[in-house]
Formats: sequence, C-alpha cells, structure tokens
Amino acid sequence: QILGTIGDSDLRDGAWGSLKAVGWNARMNAAQCALMVAQRQLQVHDQGEANGDTDTSTSGNHDDDKRDQRGKLWVKQQLPHTLERLEIILRPIKRDEDRAQIISMVNAAREMLEQ
Repeated sequence: QILGTIGDSDLRDGAWGSLKAVGWNARMNAAQCALMVAQRQLQVHDQGEANGDTDTSTSGNHDDDKRDQRGKLWVKQQLPHTLERLEIILRPIKRDEDRAQIISMVNAAREMLEQ
C-alpha cells in the first residue's frame, strides 16, 4: 500500500530524506516478500512434478493442478516487478559490500524466472 500511495515521488530529485527512506524500505520489503512467495510457489510446483502430479487426467486432482499453474503464473508476472524494485533499491548504494545482499536477491529472482 505504501508504494501505491507514494508512487515514485521518493525517486524525484529533492525528495525528503524520510520519504526516500520509506520508499526504499517499502521496495525492499515488497521484494523480500515476493521472493519468498515465488520460492514457495516453485517448491510446490517442483514437488508436484516429483510426485508425478503433472497430468490431471490420471491424478484426478484438477483443483491442485489449477492452483499450481496459478502459482507459477504469479511467479512469472510478479518477479519482473520485483527485479525493477531491486534495481531501484541498488541505485543509491555505492559500496559493494552494501550491495551484496540485494545483488543476491536479483540473482535469485532471475534464476526463478528461468525455471
């Protein structure tokens, strides 16, 4: 909700420092949450494949298959937004050691998108 309220106003030149901090934190929290959900959705999908549940005609559980496909679709739709947020978060950070965690999140999101 915060990002919906402030939009990109925290990214403008001359924006208040506290507004910039709120925007940075909101993007970071949103990215962390999206990565956790995406990871879980892909785990559920992988578990279904490992159990041989990819063919609903034989498994008989069409609702689980639809839920699994919605989860995979969510990942494909949300992770590009997450990558955008992470790129915005990285902009003001100059020191490599400060960037490391966010870069690892970027790499994880890219890897999940490729699955």
